[in-house]
Amino acid sequence: MGHHEREQCYTCSGSGRIEATELRALLAAMTSARDGDFTQAPETGEGLAAELGAMFDQITDRSRHCNAELTRVRREIARHEGVRRADGPPVRRRTRN
Repeated sequence: MGHHEREQCYTCSGSGRIEATELRALLAAMTSARDGDFTQAPETGEGLAAELGAMFDQITDRSRHCNAELTRVRREIARHEGVRRADGPPVRRRTRN
C-alpha cells in the first residue's frame, strides 16, 4: 500500500472506516481554532468522525465561554482601575532609562 492510499482512509476497530475527507474537515476546524476562530466543526456523518466533531465542538464551546469570561473580567478590572485612579492619588508610570 503506497503513501497516497494510506492517506485516503483510516481503519477504526469495530466502527468501520473514516474517510480522509472527514478528518480533513475536522483538521481545518482545529487549525481555525488554533488561530482564534472558534467556529464549530462541520458535521461529518456518523461514527467515530462524528463523535470527534462533537467533542471538538464541546471544547470550542468551553473555549468561547472562557474567552468571554476573561474579556468580562478584564473590562471589570479596567473599569475599577479607572475609578481608583480618578479618586486616588495620581498614578506614576515607571520610565525606562
